[in-house]
Amino acid sequence: MSRIESLTITNSVKRHYVGTTRSYELEPVSSSPDDLEITLPESSAKGFRDWYETYMNDKRAAAVPKSGTLDLLTPNLSSTFFSLSFTQLQPYKMSVPSDRPGAEIRKVKVIMGCQGIQFAASPGAS
Repeated sequence: MSRIESLTITNSVKRHYVGTTRSYELEPVSSSPDDLEITLPESSAKGFRDWYETYMNDKRAAAVPKSGTLDLLTPNLSSTFFSLSFTQLQPYKMSVPSDRPGAEIRKVKVIMGCQGIQFAASPGAS
């Protein structure tokens, strides 16, 4: 992968009134992540392209979303700082690489809907 767009999670809260003074506490109700957008070289995009085409052309495949994990590695690539696990991934847009002359590496952008993200820090990560 050459780029991952920023990840945003929107949280909804409601006021939970307590006591006779009508003060309130905020209570989390739900959270929802934005789409996962990645950019990668066209030469590495075959698996994503196959998944996207199957997902768009086969109604049964569309009913079976995937999950995936993104690991942030230490500079020496020997261990993981933390992991993000994505659930219910469903591709809905894939860009076509540009045919303009002078482009050194042709890149593809994949946009996937995502229903959940879980964060896990690695033991000893600092």
